[in-house]
Amino acid sequence: MKIPKPSGGVRQLGIPTVMDRLVQQSIHQVLSPVWEKEFSVFSYGFRPKRSAQDALQQALEYINSGRQWVIDLDLKSFFDRVDHDKLMNLISRKVADKTLLRLVRRYLKSGIMEGGLVQPRTEGTPQGGPLSPLLSNILLNELDRELEKRGHKFVRYADDCSIFLKSKRAAERVLASIRRFLEEKLHLEVNREKTKIVRPVNFTLLGHGFVPTYKKGERGRYQLSIAREKLGTAQRENQGNHPQDHAENGAGAHRRTEPPHEGLGQLLQTCHRLPEVQGLGRLGALYCATVSGSNGNGPGAGCGPSCKWAWRRAGRGVLPTPAWEAGPSPAARLWAQR
Repeated sequence: MKIPKPSGGVRQLGIPTVMDRLVQQSIHQVLSPVWEKEFSVFSYGFRPKRSAQDALQQALEYINSGRQWVIDLDLKSFFDRVDHDKLMNLISRKVADKTLLRLVRRYLKSGIMEGGLVQPRTEGTPQGGPLSPLLSNILLNELDRELEKRGHKFVRYADDCSIFLKSKRAAERVLASIRRFLEEKLHLEVNREKTKIVRPVNFTLLGHGFVPTYKKGERGRYQLSIAREKLGTAQRENQGNHPQDHAENGAGAHRRTEPPHEGLGQLLQTCHRLPEVQGLGRLGALYCATVSGSNGNGPGAGCGPSCKWAWRRAGRGVLPTPAWEAGPSPAARLWAQR
């Protein structure tokens, strides 16, 4: 089956049968303990006792330590381009059972049925099965070891790899050498259009962005926030799923259009007091001030410090009521101009 990618195009999934899934899970449980001892501590994807939150916190630590030039590495169609011979060579270094090796190769070469026809596979790992994440980590562990050998600071979650450096010149040099390593040693293609060198404010990792703390004495320090494109997606989804209220009298039935950002505003009001998402909290404060947490003249009774921060930034302007009918509030316009 095919599913759309957020960045465009489609991702092809190979869903195994029940019996194949059982066998693949058994192989995973045998191979995973063997390879866990070899994997890098800076690899976080599809591993026990590791999560996306751990990867985000490690990236934030690098950025706040002064490594504020980031190589955002993108591998072009990684799961579709894994070299079978290279992968099997790596597995055979740790596994001596020839029967198990043959079984893993058979799964790698298993075709995908589409439209009643089986398409042969000569490269790549079929996504959708329990074994695919482990196989991808085994191959990309070679990249981790190369980065560690060179002394670079990095975070990898599955095929998303980010390298943190102190200068743009160093980042350009490292990007060129790592690109050669991936293409010549691992036979993987780097997406030259999407791979880029960015500053923290333009860097997105696992749906999160990095924004300055705006605190006195903390110049150059950043904190996590929800990426803007994710907030835009939430807004669009919220606009298309509002309940329609009808009057009890059929003759006078009417629709009441909900404000397009009310649901998201309520979500952000709930979240804005959590310290680990303070970047989201400031946006939540703006919604809190413009939707339901305020009387239009100042922070509402239940507003926290981030709401008061938003009002200080917005000045003493009176918010229109209701805000969505009269256009963006001063606070919302201020946020958009940042």
